[in-house]
Amino acid sequence: MVKGMNTQGTNKGWNETKSKIKARFGKLTDSSIESARENLDLLVEKIQSAYGFAKGQAERDLKAFRETLNLVMAEPVPVPVPVSAKVD
Repeated sequence: MVKGMNTQGTNKGWNETKSKIKARFGKLTDSSIESARENLDLLVEKIQSAYGFAKGQAERDLKAFRETLNLVMAEPVPVPVPVSAKVD
């Protein structure tokens, strides 16, 4: 399962992402891309259909694309906790 893209909660962010998806996957229609806004599993299906890819290939292509956009969900980075001053 592919997690949703982080579009920073704005239409501007989504519109930029949508334009990049369209540039990378030119066979997808605007409505196909828009229908997958909240569920990228649908985008995988649209890529499969438009390009004739197997599901695994479509998932790999989408994942590689997302990595180029730096949209892959990263593991949380641990925040260092300051050590309290030693009291004598």
